[in-house]
Amino acid sequence: MATLEADTDAVHFLNEAFTHCKAIGFDADALQVIKATTSQENYLKIIMMQLF
Repeated sequence: MATLEADTDAVHFLNEAFTHCKAIGFDADALQVIKATTSQENYLKIIMMQLF
């Protein structure tokens, strides 16, 4: 997963997907990538979505 965090294209893709309200599926192992590629505010929204 650390490789994805360093890949600027992957980070951009995830940020664009979130910005455009696209579904982003991930498991617990990928959570560190999601956290590293999004703002704190968006990260909290993602966590809230997981609860429901």
